[in-house]
Amino acid sequence: MLYDAITLSEGGYVEQSNFDRYRSLRINEMPDVEVSVIQSTEAPTGVGEPGTPPSGPAIANAWRRLTGRSVYRLPLVPINV
Repeated sequence: MLYDAITLSEGGYVEQSNFDRYRSLRINEMPDVEVSVIQSTEAPTGVGEPGTPPSGPAIANAWRRLTGRSVYRLPLVPINV
C-alpha cells in the first residue's frame, strides 16, 4: 500500500503472484493496530487478518494530518500524494 501497486498483464492477470513479488509493509513499519475480538454465536472464522485492512486508511489519515493534503489513491507514492 505504500510501496507498490498490483499490476495486471495485458491478458488481465495479476502479475504479483505472491508476496515475494509485492513489497508490503514490514513488521517494523506497521502502525500500531488494536483489534477487539467480540463474543458471538456465529461459527468461528479467522481472527488474524482484521487488523490489516485499516492500515492503508490509517496511514493516509496520518499523511493528511502531517501535510494537510488528503490522499485518495494507493499506493502512497509521489504521484498519488
